[in-house]
Amino acid sequence: MADFQRPKLTREDFHNALNSLHLHIDKVFSRKENQNNAQLSWHENYGDVSEEVLEYLMAIQKNNDQECLSELHDIATAAIWGIASKIKGHIS
Repeated sequence: MADFQRPKLTREDFHNALNSLHLHIDKVFSRKENQNNAQLSWHENYGDVSEEVLEYLMAIQKNNDQECLSELHDIATAAIWGIASKIKGHIS
């Protein structure tokens, strides 16, 4: 029995994913023009991230490839929202 070889990802693959995320974040900002509020606690951020994770799990159960990718973008965006809120000083 041959050993399974997991495909490798390159730095360029990660940069392409980050570029895709950047486009997604731009879409979020254009949709939520007046709702780009900072998060004020780690609990609030966890609530947002966990909601997106639940939606990702539902997309997996539906075996919906495009929806899975969209939900992963939403998870990453919610995590970055928390990071940005902390860096800006709104989460202590």
